[in-house]
Amino acid sequence: MPNPIDVDLLQARAQALAASKRLDEALKLVSGQLEHHGEDPRFWVLYGMVLLANDRQEPAEAAGHRALELEHDSLGALDLLIMCAHQAGQRQKALALARVMVQGAPNLAKGHFWVGLLLVGTSTNRTELDEASAAMDRALEIDPEDPDHFRVAALIADLGGNTPRALEYLRAGLNVAPNDHGLLLASGVIDGAGAVVGDRGTLLRGMLAVNPLDDTVQADFAQLFLERLRPLGRLPWVHGMLGALIVQRGSGLPGILAAVLLLGLLAGAGWLRYRRAAKPLPAGYVEDIFGRFPSARTGMRLLAAAGATGLAGAVLGILAPDQRPGLLLVGAGAVLGFIGGTLLDKASCAPPEAGAERPALIAHWHRRIGALLEAHWARFRWGCLGVLAVVLTLPELGPAAGMIVLVGAGWLLAVGAQLAILVARLGPGENPWVKGQRLRSSARRAGLAGVGGRMQSVFYIGYHLFLPLMFLSLGIGLFAGATRPTGGTGAPAGEDGNKPPAISPYLVPTPIPAPSITIEVPSFTPVQIPDFPLETGRD
Repeated sequence: MPNPIDVDLLQARAQALAASKRLDEALKLVSGQLEHHGEDPRFWVLYGMVLLANDRQEPAEAAGHRALELEHDSLGALDLLIMCAHQAGQRQKALALARVMVQGAPNLAKGHFWVGLLLVGTSTNRTELDEASAAMDRALEIDPEDPDHFRVAALIADLGGNTPRALEYLRAGLNVAPNDHGLLLASGVIDGAGAVVGDRGTLLRGMLAVNPLDDTVQADFAQLFLERLRPLGRLPWVHGMLGALIVQRGSGLPGILAAVLLLGLLAGAGWLRYRRAAKPLPAGYVEDIFGRFPSARTGMRLLAAAGATGLAGAVLGILAPDQRPGLLLVGAGAVLGFIGGTLLDKASCAPPEAGAERPALIAHWHRRIGALLEAHWARFRWGCLGVLAVVLTLPELGPAAGMIVLVGAGWLLAVGAQLAILVARLGPGENPWVKGQRLRSSARRAGLAGVGGRMQSVFYIGYHLFLPLMFLSLGIGLFAGATRPTGGTGAPAGEDGNKPPAISPYLVPTPIPAPSITIEVPSFTPVQIPDFPLETGRD
């Protein structure tokens, strides 16, 4: 039997072991003192905490109930039971226990903190969000030195759309605890937090230097790197539209050089973005990230293949008498880019492991929807570029203009299809538009706000589905129409210096020999015409 250890000393040793991720040793140390402290409620609270840290949910909850049996008003036991319910996803049970803690100790910050934290995770309307904010304000009033209070208060304000107040909480918390782990990590989800904490990449690198084994910081670093690579998925669409324009306007060697220059410019822009994203990462971390997220590596390779395919299509379209096979290859490059960009987007949104429970999947789907919505104005700008490219094909609205329309419409359609699938997976209760509207409305108007949110989602997704479908029909019609006058290498110039139209062999009619028709003209016997006098006699 091990020698008895004072409960306070036992707690300090267990915390030290847990901090160094030696949870099994901490559990063995504490469980070995069971015979010495079996009647001490403080021991049972400590024992339950160590069990919970080892993912032993039911024994930890049993330890909390045992502590309450020994001391019916034990706040430590209530805290343990709240943590057990929270970790098990039983938010309402945890919230009910937190309210009991507030009633039993209204001047203790812990209970108010739990109420605010649990409400912000389950809020469905503005009334509950305001209650969460009031609870955190009370916790800060009681204990203004706890950085966790500032962290949750900042997150509540940000969720409610009050970004300036969220930044005030973040700044005040960092003044109290400049190196607090939770506050620094929370800054990553608050808009405009860079003005308070600086560049996030530099911040995470500093945190990783302090604790290289911090899994949370490593995961955030990986997600930041992949998020900064996310815009690379738009380049193939731009390449497809401008590549089709070069096929329309280019001819011979100058056209080929223009196609190569376009790919070089886009590849250079992508390489610069990659270098900026990788700059704050320690040596070797890029390969480690791609090893943890193989879909991201596959996506990057597909993006490179999309660029090469688009270039090959542009060259083929310039040289061939019929530009349509080359334009189809340009479109295939855009499709490859879409697949690669989708894989990169998915990896950048912290995909859960296989077999993850639904809450983890819901969080991932919300992040993916947020990434698609975040790129809204970028899509608008590149869409304007596509319209300009179609205008530059005038006056011949031929296959090249059709491919530009197909690429742009396909891009919007792909976004709309992803949004529709993700919203369908989430279900009505997790629709982000519905949740956003309800959080801005009181509990009495939550139903009406939900209807408005559904209408917003239907309009936004429908805009990305039905409008592109109409343009797809236009693009197909233009692409299947007569070819434009080409600047290919095989046709000589006319007297005016312009190339004659290149007629597709599929459109040249087969000559049909006309039958030989002989017409015989019959001969007639000559007719003698008598002479008449110029003047006739009078009677």
